[in-house]
Amino acid sequence: MLPDNRRDDVTDTHGPTPLPCSLDPLEDETLPGFLLRLSHRLERSPARMMQLTGLAADRRFASRVSHEKMLHLTPAELRVFSSVTRLSSEEADQLCFTSMNELYPTGFHPGIPPKGLLTRGDFWVLSTASRYCPECLTGDGSVVQADHGGAWKRTWRLPVTFACTRHHRLLEHLCPQCLRPACDAGPTTGRFPMIAAASAIGLHPAQCRLPLSGSPELCGQRLDVIRPPGLNLPGPVLALQKRLAGFLDPLGPRHTVSAGSECTTLQYFNDLRLLAHLVATTWPQARALAPSEELAVALDDRSPTMRPNTTTRPTTNRRQPDYFTTFRADVVRPADPAVSACLLTIADAVLTQYDTDERRSLLRQLLPGDKASVNGRWGWGSTFSRKYAQSCSPGLRELVTPLTTPYTFVGARTPPSPITRSECGPQHVPQVLPAHWVEELLGELSLSPGDRNHLAVCRLVQMMRGGSLGDAAYFLGLPTYTPQGHRISARGGLVLRAAEEKGLDWLDKTLLKIPDRLQEAGLIDYRHRRETLQNWLIPKPVWTTMTSKILSHQHGLSPAKRELFTSEAERILDSVAVWTFVTHGRKTLAPQMKKYRSAVKQRRQHPTWKAFIHDGRGHHAGQQLLDLLQAYAEDLAHQIDHRLLA
Repeated sequence: MLPDNRRDDVTDTHGPTPLPCSLDPLEDETLPGFLLRLSHRLERSPARMMQLTGLAADRRFASRVSHEKMLHLTPAELRVFSSVTRLSSEEADQLCFTSMNELYPTGFHPGIPPKGLLTRGDFWVLSTASRYCPECLTGDGSVVQADHGGAWKRTWRLPVTFACTRHHRLLEHLCPQCLRPACDAGPTTGRFPMIAAASAIGLHPAQCRLPLSGSPELCGQRLDVIRPPGLNLPGPVLALQKRLAGFLDPLGPRHTVSAGSECTTLQYFNDLRLLAHLVATTWPQARALAPSEELAVALDDRSPTMRPNTTTRPTTNRRQPDYFTTFRADVVRPADPAVSACLLTIADAVLTQYDTDERRSLLRQLLPGDKASVNGRWGWGSTFSRKYAQSCSPGLRELVTPLTTPYTFVGARTPPSPITRSECGPQHVPQVLPAHWVEELLGELSLSPGDRNHLAVCRLVQMMRGGSLGDAAYFLGLPTYTPQGHRISARGGLVLRAAEEKGLDWLDKTLLKIPDRLQEAGLIDYRHRRETLQNWLIPKPVWTTMTSKILSHQHGLSPAKRELFTSEAERILDSVAVWTFVTHGRKTLAPQMKKYRSAVKQRRQHPTWKAFIHDGRGHHAGQQLLDLLQAYAEDLAHQIDHRLLA
């Protein structure tokens, strides 16, 4: 195990020269594993092999070739490497992880600089360590594998591979002698090298290349020594591993079902990653869902290092780092196969649950108890909707959104994530629902009728279009507070109060009955009606005609009342009445009330400001006007809906 200082008989000073002999890459083999086998066959150090194959741009520091080469080779590097090793370009490319981009979310693409991949939350590959199966490392019995061992597989570096489906055992991840991660990068002060102790020669590809503690001597322990597994492999866990292995097969299926909806396997893997992260950071809340007590204990031992601090809040206006990357990297991609097996089995149990209500109930068990800190702006729910919702399946978006968005602060910038499949959209929701609907559906809540209506329409629009409750209120033209001064969101808001009384699942399930009722009654684009009547008043000729009809039958009105009845302020107030009828909106929020505030105020201060007055014979002049306004409003609504009114 001495450094390789010998000169090779292969010249490489005038361009790439093929090696005198090479090896055929094994199935699913990594680039470091291939280099280890090739250097063992040619009795050269891995560092020298990286020089000869063009991977070491700076030949003086060949042993420091970064792990990034394992992820992707540039076209020039690929051309030199395939020429020197006598491989085809396709065979050489299959040694890197970018060839798996269509099968698995590695998080790395050729156009993105790989710098910082070790800390990126979307990089789901164990780049500086590898799991392994000792029985697979012994080889298949062929002459080549008997001499140089089996393949160090790419899939062993994926967190979703935690068991060997051929030998029905959990993978290993530590050297049995030095207890360090297999294929670890070793001590380093700069970039993580692709191969530890790359200058050493004479080591078998299956030997540990890490130094012993407090000594420069390398461990050298053979990792292909077959020994009994430390933990048993439960049947459901093995079944999950076989299914995941099928998705990683180049000839495997490309679509599956996740959270009740069809999606690509890429989206399914993203679903697994996001939910596994949630299970890890909130453990032991999901302990009852663990596939076995042994795996649960393995996760118990690791949970203190994986659990984030969700009790603290930002003390300044500086934005807090991403919730998925502020903690140790092994939270996102744990090296221990037993931990991955437990996390992924629980995550898959949620995603494959057939019943929608049961899926949502299971997910609620995973969410931390402190809703304000975790589901708020700085928490898991906010980060999910802001960064990761678009890469996961539609089913998971429908599952997560109603459980997390209620606790976002007003004004939170979250992308639309619609979660309803009904033809009814947010534009069909009015500001004011029929009173008997609200009483029938939400009558059990200890809120005033006005608060119930405000809660129902804002929460329903949020469920339909995503975003925060503040966004939903703005979409409806409503304030973020009720007439009684209650906030729709934030701590103590209407949604939280309803959730505490009856549960958020009950609230969402109840509100999802409203779109069906709106559809049965006939869908109306209330948003278009509100926008059309934004700067509208009853035309003066129409108003004059209506008042003339009333005044011709009302002879008991004094001249002062007649003048008041035909004033401009009265036209504004009656325009508000028509707006309220057409838009099913709240009268106090009519745009005419705001635009002509002074005229309305002056009108109300008059001793006889009410338009609904009686003459001496008991006839109701105001009721006659109301009938005319209602007939006019019906005709106006017809014109707006059929786009006949600009």
